Amino acid sequence: MIRRPRLIPLAVLVPIAAGCGAPVRIQPGLSAIRVRIDAKPKAGYREPHSDAYSPSNAPPNVGAFRRVDYRTLSDIVVWAVPAKVGTVRPAARDVLLDIARRPTARLLATGIGGVLTVRNSGARPETVYSVSPGNEFDLGEIAVDGQATWRFTNAGVVEIWSTRRVDPLATVYVAPTAWVRVANGGSVIVFTDLPPGPCRVTCWHRRLPGSTTTVELVADRVASVRLELGVNALPAVP
Repeated sequence: MIRRPRLIPLAVLVPIAAGCGAPVRIQPGLSAIRVRIDAKPKAGYREPHSDAYSPSNAPPNVGAFRRVDYRTLSDIVVWAVPAKVGTVRPAARDVLLDIARRPTARLLATGIGGVLTVRNSGARPETVYSVSPGNEFDLGEIAVDGQATWRFTNAGVVEIWSTRRVDPLATVYVAPTAWVRVANGGSVIVFTDLPPGPCRVTCWHRRLPGSTTTVELVADRVASVRLELGVNALPAVP
C-alpha cells in the first residue's frame, strides 16, 4: 500500500516571507502579525571623531553618561491588542521567580491576569513585596522551600523587592493583553491566533519613547508592521 502524505490546509501554515525560515502556524479563521522592532538614534546624529570623553565614547553605564547601542537594544516590550477579541482570549503567561535563582532576563513580561509565583529555594526566609502603583502587594515572609503567589491586576512596570536585598529581585512589565513579548532591537517577532479585524501594536522601552501602529488583520493571513523606538517622532521644541 502506498501511503499518501497528509495534506495540511493552507489556512494552518502560512509563510512569513520567502526564505524566512519555518512558516507561521495559525488556527483556521484566525490571523497572525509579524512585528519588526527598530531602535533609531536622533536624526542627523553622527559619532564624533574625537578621543575626548563624551556620551558617544564613554564606557557603557559608567559615570554621568550611559551609552545606547541601538543595534542591539534589549528589554523592548511589544504587545498586540485586537479590537475584537470575542472568545479568542488566551490566558496571560504566568511568571515564576525563584529567589535563589535570579532570572537571566533583566525584564520579564506578562499580561493583566498573569500570576506571579515567588519560590524561595534559598537558605533563609525572605519578605517579598511591591510598591509599584496599581500592583502593590506584600507576600509576607516566604519560608525556605515555601512559595507565595500574586495575580497582576493593572498594566505597568512592576518591581519586585525583598527586604534583605538592595536591588529588585525582578522587574515585570504587565501589558494590557496576553499577546506580549520581550524583544531586542532589530529583531522580528510573531503573534499568532489573533482575531481578524483592526489590531493595535505597541512597543515600549524604559529609556526611549516607543510607538504604536494599527493594522487590519485578515483571516488565515500574516500581516507585517514595523515599530520604531527613539526620539525622532517627538515634536520639536521651539
